[in-house]
Amino acid sequence: MHTLFLSKEGNVFACGTNYSGQLGNGTKDNSNSTVVRYPAYVMKTATERLTNIIQVEAATFCSLFLQGDGKVLGCGRNDSGIFGGTVPNDWNSFPDYTYPIYIKGLQNEDLTNIIQISANKSRDALYNGYGAGAGNYALFLQKDGKVLAYGGN
Repeated sequence: MHTLFLSKEGNVFACGTNYSGQLGNGTKDNSNSTVVRYPAYVMKTATERLTNIIQVEAATFCSLFLQGDGKVLGCGRNDSGIFGGTVPNDWNSFPDYTYPIYIKGLQNEDLTNIIQISANKSRDALYNGYGAGAGNYALFLQKDGKVLAYGGN
């Protein structure tokens, strides 16, 4: 489990476990031995901090970030296509991202016009008898009132 902190300036800090890169610091650690105990900046690249963020969501094994311009980024485990874009033939082949990437729409374009984000935070949803990833999802509210759902069904 991990925690995200949002500063009034739009910077994001993260601490906790980093199994899949959900802390957005360019690394991941699949062991139980390493926990980031103190909040550190979430990075867009190795040298650039993630900025202009207005909302954060710490999901089970990923993190989501809403920018002031209505675009959404995510890092960590891309279970069941929670980061959008094209879907691979094998749902187990979704990669982990250790730096935030832009969430994609159905045509593989950056998701835009988002005003609120929400993500599943239940670890139990991942192990409900249907296989890892079942129930791992995110919801995105657009300016026009439409809700987009990504990830596990």
